[in-house]
Amino acid sequence: MGYWRMLLFRYNLRIFVQPNHGIIDLWWEPRKHLVGQTATLWDSVWAAGCWALWRERNRRLFTNANKTIPQLVDQTAIEIMKWRSSI
Repeated sequence: MGYWRMLLFRYNLRIFVQPNHGIIDLWWEPRKHLVGQTATLWDSVWAAGCWALWRERNRRLFTNANKTIPQLVDQTAIEIMKWRSSI
């Protein structure tokens, strides 16, 4: 299971993302159909997911270390929990 699919599954977000869209569309297309807490959760998952992938990219590039997808999803979930608890 891929990173995004595993991350969305963890939060029970049933979102289908079209892979051939630009990055803003990848966030906005599902977002425009969501309301309330689900919309806020999607915003957090999307932002934390992108941030985690960027950090993982840098880790692999600069330190030659990497995490498995489940480890990356766990790390992202911790980040989301921290972000959402600070709101």
